[in-house]
Amino acid sequence: MQQEPKVNIFILHFGSPVETFNCLESSLNLNYSNFNIVLIDNDPSQILKTEFSKKYDVEYLNQDFVSLKQKKVFIVNTGENLGFSGGFNFGIDKMKKYGRSDFAWLLNNDLVCEKNSLVNLIQFSKENKNHSIIGSCIEIDKENRTFYGANLNLITGDDKPVMLSNNNTKNCLELNQQKRWLFAINGAAIFINLNLNTDRNILPTKYFLFFEEFYLAEKNKQKSLKIITCLSSTVYHQSSVNTSKNSKFLIYYIFRNRLAFFLEFYPQYFILIFLYQSIRVGGGYFKQFKFKEFVWVLQAIIDAPLTRFSIKPFFGK
Repeated sequence: MQQEPKVNIFILHFGSPVETFNCLESSLNLNYSNFNIVLIDNDPSQILKTEFSKKYDVEYLNQDFVSLKQKKVFIVNTGENLGFSGGFNFGIDKMKKYGRSDFAWLLNNDLVCEKNSLVNLIQFSKENKNHSIIGSCIEIDKENRTFYGANLNLITGDDKPVMLSNNNTKNCLELNQQKRWLFAINGAAIFINLNLNTDRNILPTKYFLFFEEFYLAEKNKQKSLKIITCLSSTVYHQSSVNTSKNSKFLIYYIFRNRLAFFLEFYPQYFILIFLYQSIRVGGGYFKQFKFKEFVWVLQAIIDAPLTRFSIKPFFGK
């Protein structure tokens, strides 16, 4: 009998341990057997291991992992906040000493997995062997919405979420076939075929936070590999922690990484996108007398070329 593919489930912890443990519990109850769970403590407080020991009465098998519900749960500390990409890359690299896995499933800690979400991803991957990265549908209970992924307009630089409804899937696929659009899966749940993705750093560490899903989509497109969302795999967003629309993290990193992305992959459109986005976003804040937000946009503009060439930025990470 052929053995099930081996999966490492990576849960990136930052913020609330409650959310992380909810995600962990749902992962332990998945209808699949051949997987390990890796909790990546990416919070500067580095208290996850302590909180874990308080919540679960377990015996540590070594300094890195415990046995919980007959599953191996690894806890790794980054030592600092490495961001979304840096945290996951750290965890993936750390697990290499424990042997090779076929797939990596990267989860934000604010998700809860439906029981069949992983086994459906595995089956979908078997049927679509040239798809290197597969996404899950993300349901947001409080807003009664389901996200399929996102489309990026390659002329204006605007991105918009693709919502699931009776007609959305077809529309999404049609947009994806047009040259001016780039489709990306939800960045909160990324299922990676490690037989097709062999780079040491799968995610762009230089981005730190936001826009990683479009980077992945473009890099795989260049390799003639495909990205798609599995409609039968669903995860639920816990929705208790949201990044404020006016936070520096959101404004600075999205604007900076958007410009860095186009400077790297679509330089022919960069000037047009730079002007359009600067007027639309930066000009909008200026007109509303939101000078603090306007300064963050200026900082993002200065740092975007540095990010593109993996040079340490002045104002962010």
